[in-house]
Amino acid sequence: MIKKGFFICTCILLLTSCSPSLYDVYHADANMQKIRIGMTKNEVVAIMGKSYEVIAHTEKGYTLGYKAYDEGIYHLRFVNNRLKSWKKEWPYYPRFRHQERTEQARKAAIRQTSDNSGTKAHLDAHRRSMLSGADSEAQKNAINFHMDAHEKAVLGN
Repeated sequence: MIKKGFFICTCILLLTSCSPSLYDVYHADANMQKIRIGMTKNEVVAIMGKSYEVIAHTEKGYTLGYKAYDEGIYHLRFVNNRLKSWKKEWPYYPRFRHQERTEQARKAAIRQTSDNSGTKAHLDAHRRSMLSGADSEAQKNAINFHMDAHEKAVLGN
């Protein structure tokens, strides 16, 4: 009986000791809506919580990182102790890398011509982007198979 009570108390203590950081992670997106450019670090920490990491620090300022529920990380950049800018990134997931297009690929995707060169260029850029995030040969083969089928359906080749 004593062992069971000790186990329950230990579990409760562990869960409650982790709750502030878990709370911050689950509510990061909602809390970011309260953040405004020009706030001080103390004002931001009061809203977002203390579970941040210093991602960068230079002579001009520093960047704090907050984890979000969807595995994203909010980067909050401070200059002279004031929030200058912020952005959200997903550094651990290759599936988000396809959003990072070069200007040339974006222009090629927009261009539509009668010979489908714009569509072909878009599909090629999409294939390269997806392949850049592949971690194994099996993933590369699956991506190529998918893109070949997609190209055939779109271009009719």
